[in-house]
Amino acid sequence: MPSAYEQLVKSGFVGSLKRDVLLEASVDLEYVGAIRSRFADAGDHARREAVTCTVQLISELIAKDLCSLATWSKVPDSGPVVVTRSHRELECIVAESSESDHAFEFFLLSTAAGDHWVGRYEALVGEL
Repeated sequence: MPSAYEQLVKSGFVGSLKRDVLLEASVDLEYVGAIRSRFADAGDHARREAVTCTVQLISELIAKDLCSLATWSKVPDSGPVVVTRSHRELECIVAESSESDHAFEFFLLSTAAGDHWVGRYEALVGEL
């Protein structure tokens, strides 16, 4: 049986979610926990694999240089800090993102390449 992620790719859910994440990350930020919640709401199979699905989606966006993983700086008024985490660390971050103490700790920000993708997307939508 295909993984929940593979099933959601075939249904178009993952592509739409990537678009939505990138659009939000380009104008503000997209919390890791919000992405995990969308997978958890995508059906029983996806709910059981929500952490794995979230890690895969985030990893793909980072690998394509469309988004960066970030957290809040410890220095007052200095904004977010882009961070690099291993696959295992990212799994822990996603798993902990459902806990209230960690819900707003990590998020995605759009990169220059991500902003360029959003610009192309908005131009295409504008043609419709």
